[in-house]
Amino acid sequence: MASIEELAYEKCLEVYARQSEQEIAAMLRPQWQEAQFAQWDGVSCFDCGEDLIEGRLLLGRVRCVDCQSLAEHKEKRSRGL
Repeated sequence: MASIEELAYEKCLEVYARQSEQEIAAMLRPQWQEAQFAQWDGVSCFDCGEDLIEGRLLLGRVRCVDCQSLAEHKEKRSRGL
């Protein structure tokens, strides 16, 4: 019979796995499907206007690597991380 600590640990692992799966799904969801990008032209960076490389387009990304990094940094700062 499992102890309370073991059961709690297993439950934490389940929650973490579910959360991770949701985060991965969100990362894989094409950004252009988000309402804030409704006016995206489909070929250039939403923020700076530079043409996106083919790999970014295939992944459904709307920002170049530099602008995406900056956006993620700003988001983390706004959340206090």
